[in-house]
Amino acid sequence: MQRIRKLALAALMLGVGFFAAPLFFELFPTAATWERKLDDDTLTALQVLAPDARLPADLSGETEFWKAWDRRLDAYDDAHLALLRARLELYVAFIGAEWGDVAEIYTAGTDPGRTSEAARAVRDRIRAEIPGLAEKLLADAHQVREQAYAASPAHSGLDPDLPDYGREAAVIADWLPAARARAVELTTRAAER
Repeated sequence: MQRIRKLALAALMLGVGFFAAPLFFELFPTAATWERKLDDDTLTALQVLAPDARLPADLSGETEFWKAWDRRLDAYDDAHLALLRARLELYVAFIGAEWGDVAEIYTAGTDPGRTSEAARAVRDRIRAEIPGLAEKLLADAHQVREQAYAASPAHSGLDPDLPDYGREAAVIADWLPAARARAVELTTRAAER
């Protein structure tokens, strides 16, 4: 009988632990939990922050987006919200530096493997501050560099079927101030917006 009680108590504790663990981690998140949340929310924010003409220029009318996003921000304390903002601002700096290089690669036909000092510094920060996303961001940037080199009229002649990366780099440069403002908007609590 004693053994049955111990087994029942162990099963009860296991069951309670199974259901209470997510609540515990929600109330007392670990550093690893925060890192995953920051990675997930950074990826989500990049979907409305990326330089894409198909994205709305103004998010004020996107009420469903803001409801969902504000629910995500509710879990943030001030320190982690500042980290999320720093990540988004770093992404904008990364895009600016990379597209500065892409313009040079396209117009001058320079080696896509040659990285400017500005791009190198931002890449180092990406690796250090957003390690969970760094590999994807750097691989995407490498692909754009290779495409700009292949499309460069400096060594292959002008092909109207290929993108004009010089023009695209100018569009990106014009986009940067709005992207910086959106990064701040995305990391501002609803009551303060």
